[in-house]
Amino acid sequence: MKWKGFSDICEQSFYTKGSTYSHILSLKLSKIIIFVAYNLKLTPNMLTLLSTLFMMVGMGLIIIAPHSLLFAIINILCLQLGFMLDCADGALARIQNKSSSFGALFDIFLDRFNNFVVFIGFGVAWVLRESGHVSLYFLLIYILSASAYILYTVLSFMRGVIFKNLAGTMERFGKTAKEKIIKIPYQFMNTSMHFFILGSAYIFGYIFYAVLFYGILSFIIIVIMLAYLYRNQKTI
Repeated sequence: MKWKGFSDICEQSFYTKGSTYSHILSLKLSKIIIFVAYNLKLTPNMLTLLSTLFMMVGMGLIIIAPHSLLFAIINILCLQLGFMLDCADGALARIQNKSSSFGALFDIFLDRFNNFVVFIGFGVAWVLRESGHVSLYFLLIYILSASAYILYTVLSFMRGVIFKNLAGTMERFGKTAKEKIIKIPYQFMNTSMHFFILGSAYIFGYIFYAVLFYGILSFIIIVIMLAYLYRNQKTI
């Protein structure tokens, strides 16, 4: 299939149109991946595996050479490409009519696995770059902050599954001034922006503070999310 007309098919096949600016950009770029994969007859599960492979390669590079600026930049590129592959697998499955329960579960499992790979990778590289001079106190805060973000991603996904009417809430936000303000934190929480900020923070030596930022932000959003669901449990 040629590119002309394929772009429109991709747009119709995306489960989400993008809840944040970085997500919208990633979806647009992932159309190129879908186009290539479709013509090479790759399967959606292959793209899912490639996504994890790029994540592991990116994190492996900074662990091997924690002081290398080149590897740190390549790491950011690997994380972004990995995320775009993750955006592409579901759309490719719908275009090829190969959607399956196994594929959906496989994608969810590797998404969470990728979160662990990224946080563990940055944590190990951070400790190695500091020549092991990282106190147990700071390491514990790092682990708790990373755990808060992973918990946020799980609860965010479950919210859309259990409460169908809340799926895609952020996509519908942004029309009023109040909604635009509420949506600001989510610009940072999108996976694409999340990976870019962590990768950039690592380059400048602020990976601990970046993870701490995500931990605090995740905790706040989790509390707000649970409070909202509890308040409206009778009407949902």
